[in-house]
Amino acid sequence: MIELLAARELVSGEKIIYDILPQIQVTLNRRRNVRFNFGIRLPLNETEGRSTTVMAYILWDWFDGGFFEGW
Repeated sequence: MIELLAARELVSGEKIIYDILPQIQVTLNRRRNVRFNFGIRLPLNETEGRSTTVMAYILWDWFDGGFFEGW
């Protein structure tokens, strides 16, 4: 999946900064209720002072079962 991110300070006349975030999400168990996501956030404009960022998270859909169930 690819996300396009935009942010702007809440001050009149501020520039909008854009980032792109390609990422991949994989399931970790057979029930598919525990997932791991990994991505790299890349600045597209106003790059001075902003660097590439590695991002990751684990998502647990607890309604479908416990974290250690279904492996």
